[in-house]
Amino acid sequence: MTGDPLLDPNLMQRIEFASQFASVKEIFFSSNGIGFKNQKLTDNLIGLSLKIKPKIKIDISLPGFEKNMFERVYGVGGYEDVLQGMTYLLKTNKENNNTLDISLHLQPDRGGILKDPDYFNYIRPHINEEKVLHSSRVENNWCGQIKQEDLTGEMILRRPLKRKDIPCQFLLDGHLDILVNGDVRMCGCTYGGEGKHDSLVIGNINRDSLANIWFGSNPQNICEKFVNSELPSPCQKCFMYGPY
Repeated sequence: MTGDPLLDPNLMQRIEFASQFASVKEIFFSSNGIGFKNQKLTDNLIGLSLKIKPKIKIDISLPGFEKNMFERVYGVGGYEDVLQGMTYLLKTNKENNNTLDISLHLQPDRGGILKDPDYFNYIRPHINEEKVLHSSRVENNWCGQIKQEDLTGEMILRRPLKRKDIPCQFLLDGHLDILVNGDVRMCGCTYGGEGKHDSLVIGNINRDSLANIWFGSNPQNICEKFVNSELPSPCQKCFMYGPY
C-alpha cells in the first residue's frame, strides 16, 4: 500500500520464488514508475517474465506525461528520467510480445492529458490504449490524513457515505495484508495516521495459519462493530467505505 516494490533489491528473487508454486497464477504489484528509469531493472524484469509461468502484472500510477504536472503532483523532479524510463519499458515490452501485463493508471490534476505531446509521441505508440486508465480527479483522504488543501489543480476529495452500518467491502473480499512482522491486516485499501499495525490486525502468521486467522473470531468481531455503530478507528474517517 505504500513504498514501491521497485526499490526492493530482492524483487526478482521474490517473484521467482513465488512463481515456483502451482497455486500462484499471476504476480501483481503497483508502482509509481520512477524506478523504471533504471533500464537494467526493466531488462531483468522482462527476462524473468519470459522465464517463469505466472503472468507478471504491473499497475503503474502516474499523474501523466507533462513535466509541470508531474512535479506539481509528485513534488519531486526528474521527470525527464521517468519519461525516458517509461518509454524504454513500454517499447522493450512491446518488442517482447508484451510479456509483462502493464497498465497505466493516470491520476492527473487537470484534464486533457491524453493530448499532451509527451504522451502522444513517446507513450501511446508502445501501449494498447485499453491498458490506459484515465482516473477521475476524485481522491481518497487516507483516513483523514489528506485534506482538500493538500491536493493540487482540479483534484477534490471523495465525498463519504454518511452511514456505515454494514461491513465494508474491502474487509470481506480478500484484501488481506501480510505485514513485515507477520501481522495479518483485514483491509488492503488504506490506513490511518497510526499506521498499518492497527485495530484491523486480526492475527499473525508466525503464530497461526492463515485459514485459522481468516475463519476465526477476530474478523467477525470487526464486522459486528459496523452493525453496532462502533467502527474501528481507521474506518471512522475513511472515505473509501463501501457497503459489502
